[in-house]
Amino acid sequence: MGTKTSFSMEEKQQLVNEFAKSGLTKSEFIRLHHEYKRTTIYSWLQKYFPDNADVNDSTDASDSTKKPKDSIGKFKMVLETAKMTDIEVGAYCRSNGIYASELNVWKVNCMNANNSNKESLETVLKRLIAENKLLKEKDSK
Repeated sequence: MGTKTSFSMEEKQQLVNEFAKSGLTKSEFIRLHHEYKRTTIYSWLQKYFPDNADVNDSTDASDSTKKPKDSIGKFKMVLETAKMTDIEVGAYCRSNGIYASELNVWKVNCMNANNSNKESLETVLKRLIAENKLLKEKDSK
């Protein structure tokens, strides 16, 4: 039986999520998964984690897939997604290599940037976790 050449989006996402949770470098992770071709796994990981370049990479990730490192870039992304639907935001995040949760944190930071009574990150996190639980409870009913 030959090597599988076509993979479902669920298989790709599962492997990428496994990498994100593993804490391993790309090369370490790739070595653990003999059931896939190295180049296949690497291309999937490079799509979602272009800045984690520990494997020899001959091409640079395009600017559109790099996470912003400065507040201006983050603010730009918050503005670009302000009037998008959740589905559009999800597609935008995937194409730019960021998580929607990161975008939400940046949005909160932007909204609170000029407040003299800054809410601590811990407080924001607790509030978002509580909101998340409420939404999950509503969805399960």
